[in-house]
Amino acid sequence: FIANLAYQGNSAWVRNHHSDSIPSESNFTYIRDFFKASFAMKNHTAAKAILTSELTKWFDLSDDAYNTLATTLASALSEQAKNTSFQEHKAMVLSTDLKTLTHARRTLVVLLDILFSKRHVKRFLYTENNSNIYRLVHCVTKHRKDKWPLIYVTFSFLLQFALTMLVVSELIALILNNSFNSLVFNNNNQEDERSTLRVVFLYILASLGAIYSSLVASKEFRIAKDVRNFYGRQHTGPLQIIDYTVNMILPVVLIITGFFVIVNEEDFINAVLNTAAFLFIPEIDDQMPRLLGYDTEAMIENYLIAESKEQYDGLLGFGEEDISALFDHMTTKKNRMPIIGEKVRNDDRGGATSGSGDGDRRMARLKSMKEIDDEFQVSSGKRLGLEFNDYYITNEPERGSSPKDGILYTPYSINVNKRHGHSEIDPSNYITEDCLVQHVEWRYTTVYPNTTKPRVAYLKLIKLDGEVVEIREITHKKKDARSETQPHVLKGVYVVTNFVMSNSILKLRLCGSKSAKDFIWAMEYYSLWSLTRNATMLLRTYKKVEDKEGD
Repeated sequence: FIANLAYQGNSAWVRNHHSDSIPSESNFTYIRDFFKASFAMKNHTAAKAILTSELTKWFDLSDDAYNTLATTLASALSEQAKNTSFQEHKAMVLSTDLKTLTHARRTLVVLLDILFSKRHVKRFLYTENNSNIYRLVHCVTKHRKDKWPLIYVTFSFLLQFALTMLVVSELIALILNNSFNSLVFNNNNQEDERSTLRVVFLYILASLGAIYSSLVASKEFRIAKDVRNFYGRQHTGPLQIIDYTVNMILPVVLIITGFFVIVNEEDFINAVLNTAAFLFIPEIDDQMPRLLGYDTEAMIENYLIAESKEQYDGLLGFGEEDISALFDHMTTKKNRMPIIGEKVRNDDRGGATSGSGDGDRRMARLKSMKEIDDEFQVSSGKRLGLEFNDYYITNEPERGSSPKDGILYTPYSINVNKRHGHSEIDPSNYITEDCLVQHVEWRYTTVYPNTTKPRVAYLKLIKLDGEVVEIREITHKKKDARSETQPHVLKGVYVVTNFVMSNSILKLRLCGSKSAKDFIWAMEYYSLWSLTRNATMLLRTYKKVEDKEGD
């Protein structure tokens, strides 16, 4: 963090690379003031006002602006913010000894988790279009005494459940009337060619409808963990049960029963109408918000602002031991948070059981810690303060994409042109398997050794799949090609986020982690770029290799 301070009567600025970042300056200022108000001044009114204002700003950031801000902050929070320091001042930290700094750093990580977790929820619900009437009504009613929107939940659930049960009833009636077997199995043996052809087409239609319904249902199974975290892992309420029933159980029932109902139709038009109806039933809860004229984005943002204040309130009263216990809980596999009703023993810290006054207060704090652990991102465990950094191989301002200034901030795909033999590094809007690099090696030019903008004369990239890409400076005369003899090396999982080259490499920026596990977690936790299926599979394979080497 940048701080101006008085030293022997003179004002001095401690300046680092990111002080050039004009686009993100206000965000850094808000974060500094948020930490200052919460940690040093204990002015929680101001802290919550700054928190909600900064969260609103984050909601309005473009993807490029957010991604570059998030990777910068990820560097500050990396490894429990061990590289972040603070001004020794009564309005910031009273001492810069290791114990005080460790507590301040961990507190900063926990405070910023509020912002990152809420940005993640908005991305899940709004950007990825995973909201429905049940989740939106949860957003509206959780922090309000007025529960009348539950009427829409009741209507949608009854309609979807009743329609599904009618389909099941139709299939049962076909079986009881012996119509099921005669149409499905006997018609194939009839001499009437038209009847045989009809059954074949009905099977094709039913199969295509079942495949489409399976694709729709599979999405809900993929996001089931995120949905559970959204509602709260430890609190299974009626809305969560209804949401689970409508979006995971009913679609499976419709796929099975709908298939047999369609193949038993006597004419094509009824088969088509029934197929359309079966595809429509699971979509009713998704269409309800639009029919009701809901402003989905505004409702989600208001909910997340209220959630951020509630999560902040859960941190009030947390001391150094409590923050340490939270991090110990996330980094120790066998450790488990006590829950209400259990006897709490803290013999190593001189704690009492839940029967004493101190024990009751500690129990209350542990309850708050469990509620915090139940939040969207902390619930994943081991993610607070994970190792993830932003690397500027060349010196450039920290900012998002700015085409007019010739600056891009996006993952780059790395390939070798098999036909012509030269390397290709191209921008990509998401992370593919060609973007992932396990080894980065570079040497700077030595033509201008004192320049503040060094260029890269040699770059070697080893992709996660083992492909090697080498780029060398191009000069007209060999004597002009001068570079360092000792290379610089990064090993882990990285993505090139900015690349500009003339004769030599003018701009090179990377982000990533020293392990595939932290990289995967960082992409999700900080809500950065999406990964393709192949990239995800490659990362998981590489993670298994790392785990075996670690063992």
